[in-house]
Amino acid sequence: MLLDKIELTFLGACFLAAGLGFYRNFRAAPSGVLRQQFKWLTGGTLAGTVPFTVLYIVPFVMDLGPRGWMQFSAVSLVLIPLCFGYAVIRYRLMDVDIIFKRGLAYTAATAGVAAVYFALVALLAQIFHAQTTGTGRRHDRHSYRGVSVSAVPRMDAVQVGQILLSRPARLSQDAD
Repeated sequence: MLLDKIELTFLGACFLAAGLGFYRNFRAAPSGVLRQQFKWLTGGTLAGTVPFTVLYIVPFVMDLGPRGWMQFSAVSLVLIPLCFGYAVIRYRLMDVDIIFKRGLAYTAATAGVAAVYFALVALLAQIFHAQTTGTGRRHDRHSYRGVSVSAVPRMDAVQVGQILLSRPARLSQDAD
């Protein structure tokens, strides 16, 4: 219970410090657009955190017991992301186009890495399955069933070496 009180006290202090930091930057902003951006960031942060701090954290730390209105005060925290979102869209707080393009690039890179990984797993499964069972058909319906990378360590090093060394020789014989 003591750690919960310390945690909530720290959370409230961080919320208020962020709001006051935004307010200080709002007061020191030289241009009109920058002031508008900080106005929405400051207003959203303070409007969301002050009711939560005063109506939930302070009574909880003072052991006043849980009340319904205390839990309802957490709804005010919704104002923080709403005001941030409004500032981003209305005043172009962040360049959304760059963030969107970077997100697409990361998604494409992740999909590419996953595709290479699964292709390697399927290739290794085909190689090791053909060598251990004697079936070399590519379209064998049992060759991919239940295959995982965890099946590879079950073979000892001598078997793996034999498979890897005999495979190029077998490929050159098949080509003739």
